[in-house]
Amino acid sequence: MGTKKSTSITKKKTATTKATSAGKGASSKKSAPSAAAHPLNEGGLRGEREQLAALRDAFPPLTLEESDAFLATSSPETCRAKGNGTKARDVVRMAVAWARTLGENPADAAVNPKRARWFLDCTSALAELVAGNTILRNPSVTTVDTEAYRNAVDLTVDVRRAARRALGDDAARLDALMQALKPEARDAKAEALRATKGLLEGWLREKGLGLRLRLQDITPETTNALEAAAKALDDAAATKRAATQIDRDSPAENEAEGRLLFAMKWLWDDFKAARRKGKSALTLQVSPAILRGLGIGRSGEADDADDEAAPTT
Repeated sequence: MGTKKSTSITKKKTATTKATSAGKGASSKKSAPSAAAHPLNEGGLRGEREQLAALRDAFPPLTLEESDAFLATSSPETCRAKGNGTKARDVVRMAVAWARTLGENPADAAVNPKRARWFLDCTSALAELVAGNTILRNPSVTTVDTEAYRNAVDLTVDVRRAARRALGDDAARLDALMQALKPEARDAKAEALRATKGLLEGWLREKGLGLRLRLQDITPETTNALEAAAKALDDAAATKRAATQIDRDSPAENEAEGRLLFAMKWLWDDFKAARRKGKSALTLQVSPAILRGLGIGRSGEADDADDEAAPTT
């Protein structure tokens, strides 16, 4: 463990937000490419997904009630129709650029924290789908599930590294540790974390070995973190089971794409209004395809009738 860090392995956050929302997306017209073959993976989608996870931290998570309220603004059918005119990888790339602008300017007058967080959740959900992962209809629920598993994996890596240093050439205990940590499948990860916790709790009680572990930053706080990560996985799994029962026929890529485009349009309007009022100078990067997807003309004016007219003076 590096300097200036906590004295135990608890730095990895665990996602504990509960959600009870909608279900797995079934395939719509556009099927998601495999993760291995997708151009975004070849070009570093893993890095962009990690960027999104970090950028989301600039804004508080939405409550389930808030995310459900955002979700209710457009039906799955409307979102599917909206997303049918654009390419998912193009929308993700542009949305990631917008996400960087938000992450670099979270306190700007143009940025509404809740609409920004919903946009980031929608972007992350579509990125997961493009990468070949299953998403749920509510992007905020997908975010919770993905973060819970990622945090569990990160914590496992840290614990394995530190424990191996502490155990040295103790082959029997090393083997027991590896067996406890072995299950990598998502549905077995919580059990692996709890098995590891049980081992470490016993070892920490041993005078000599306990000291060696603490010198490598493994403390009771570490075992608490393992339990918290396991509980987050349990909560996410329960949410997915409930969501599958509620919404098992929800479409996938087009719906996620269209929902993101609606969230992007809200941001576009927020930034436009802030510039017009002289409260912000921020702009958002666009392309002709994204402008069409947002329903905005080349002049930057929205095609929808309820868009506020620009001042004439």
